[in-house]
Parts: sequence; C-alpha cells; structure tokens
Amino acid sequence: MTIEIIHRPAQCKTRPVRLLFVHGISVGAWIWDLHFLRHFSDLGYDCTAISLRGHGKSAGRGEVRDFSLGDFSADVAWASRRMGAPHVIVGHSLGGAVVQNFIMRGGTRPRASH
Repeated sequence: MTIEIIHRPAQCKTRPVRLLFVHGISVGAWIWDLHFLRHFSDLGYDCTAISLRGHGKSAGRGEVRDFSLGDFSADVAWASRRMGAPHVIVGHSLGGAVVQNFIMRGGTRPRASH
C-alpha cells in the first residue's frame, strides 16, 4: 500500500521530538501542510503528515469505504516506525480516533496524543 507522506524538516535548531500529523475524514496530509507543518518546522520541529489509505494521494481511493480503523492504524504504525525518533502524534477528528486505536492496539506509545 502506497501512503502519501509530506515532510517538512526543522528550519532551525532541531527539537528532540518529531511531530506526526494524522488528518480527519475527507481530506489528506495536505490539510496540515497549509499552515501547521511550516509553522512547526519554523519552530524547530521535524514534521511529517500522512494521508491515510484512500485519502489524499495514498492508494486505495476507490476502496476507502472498505477500510477500518485497524487499517488506518496500520498506516500510523508504518509512519511511526519510519520516523524512528521520539515523536508526538497529532490527530484531528477521524485522525484522533485512528491514533487512539493505534495506541489501544499496542502501537508504539507516543509521548502524547490529542
């Protein structure tokens, strides 16, 4: 499964924690890139936003109604492993439910979720 990633590296002294952003329903990683990624990268955070399968430029657009929270949680798990360093996961709306499901399923514990 191809998952869209938008990455904005820290633009100044890098903070010790990276940020991973998970969007809500009917949008994609681009929604975070409009204001949030650049803002936080300017503050020194390494920022990544993902488009869950079936959203944005990720694969599976035609099957989006067939995917479960578990499927979306697998996308967060993949992105979390890819980041490697300590990170905070920020989820909005559906993204918040996905992050909670990811943690409930025993995913790598982020430092915080919101």
